[in-house]
Amino acid sequence: MLSRLVAGVRGLIEAVTGLAMRLAGRWRRAWPADAERVATDPVYAAAAAAILAGMLGVLPPREVLVTVLATAINLLLRSRPDAGGSSEGSVDPDGAM
Repeated sequence: MLSRLVAGVRGLIEAVTGLAMRLAGRWRRAWPADAERVATDPVYAAAAAAILAGMLGVLPPREVLVTVLATAINLLLRSRPDAGGSSEGSVDPDGAM
């Protein structure tokens, strides 16, 4: 009886792991730029993980919203030229580039 339960749990773990691997493969093929960004940007990775956890019901919606807003604020602050970020997209007041 116990061995059947253990075998059932192992089968469930294998099924969930296989599903996760297939979904990750589809995601990598569909959005290669996002996969690269998650691998290189820890802030973006945290936001993606929070969104995924929220979709799975593991993280409350409030926490997902807080994480996404913190990520957006971080990206805005890092993109400011005076904060040492890239000046890409900034506008010169004199009109000269």
